[in-house]
Amino acid sequence: NWSSAQREFLLAIGGFHPQFTPPTGFPALKRITIDMPSGPVSKLRLAAYLAITSNTVQFGANLDVFLGVAGFGLAVHLGFDALLQIDPFHFEADISGSVALTAGGDNLMSVGLDATISGPPPWTITGSFKVHIIFFDVSKSFSISWGDSAPAEPIPAVNVLPLLSAALADSRNWGTRLPTSAPALVSLRAPDAS
Repeated sequence: NWSSAQREFLLAIGGFHPQFTPPTGFPALKRITIDMPSGPVSKLRLAAYLAITSNTVQFGANLDVFLGVAGFGLAVHLGFDALLQIDPFHFEADISGSVALTAGGDNLMSVGLDATISGPPPWTITGSFKVHIIFFDVSKSFSISWGDSAPAEPIPAVNVLPLLSAALADSRNWGTRLPTSAPALVSLRAPDAS
């Protein structure tokens, strides 16, 4: 989308990161999906996306697998969404995974993990770990950070043009002189007029 008021670039294949707000008027996209039902025993579904903007790279995928028979089954989910911002540099990835034993569409037992990794320094991992057994739920949250949390001091801006003009105007920059302590390797003399 190039307009005189606002310049934006977005190339998306299958969508974009859930936290990214696309430009106004950008069409809604569906994830690129591979759906492989292989009968009543197993099913596999993979959905993915990739997006590139003028300042970000975004990608993600979800994989769902089901193995089961006679109303009982094992459901597995793995997923991630990653957003890499170029300027200022920032990385964020959401990761999820779960394994569940199901009966008639209900979870009898399950184990799940949801986490977010972000940085640069400080790098942080936050999330939760969950266990479900019929009528019993246990959840544990965690947060780990490492790296220097102090932002780097900004480099002061320098107006280069006056410094360059002064250097060009200085006559010492247009000639050469040997240091007084250095012996001359070459000596020159004026040619004889005769």
